[in-house]
Amino acid sequence: MRPKAKSQTTRQYLYAYGAINPLEGTFVSLCLPRADTLCMNVFLEEVAAVYPDAYVVMFLDQAAWHKSKTLKIPPNIHFEHIPPYSPELNPTEMAWKTLRNGFFHNAYFNSLQAVENRLCQALSHYVHHKEILRSACGFDWIPAYAHYCPGKVEYEG
Repeated sequence: MRPKAKSQTTRQYLYAYGAINPLEGTFVSLCLPRADTLCMNVFLEEVAAVYPDAYVVMFLDQAAWHKSKTLKIPPNIHFEHIPPYSPELNPTEMAWKTLRNGFFHNAYFNSLQAVENRLCQALSHYVHHKEILRSACGFDWIPAYAHYCPGKVEYEG
């Protein structure tokens, strides 16, 4: 006999932007209303403000808002695009997977606000448990990549 579980139809969306430093397990994130160039610009400004003196390398998939001609990339941020359809290469995708499994697996939410509250709870948890994200996202090739960068790689996501 199959167990019964509540299900829901999604009608509202919340977009979480995030970038992780897999060497340290630190994570910067913002919840924004859309996945587009305008919101990506807001997120890039946030990352640049958090790490003003760092050379930031972001590994991104090939989403349209990651490659937009109107994207305003701060001078201390450098993009590296990973091959399409390869989330297993993206440290931030592994962070989202870890977060979903730990805080959203088999969960039912009555509202978008409840989803946002759980997301904030999850992100706060990882602020205090950096070793979890280091383990999930610290791919062996990242430190080797750092040797080929023109600046010091402080942040990847």
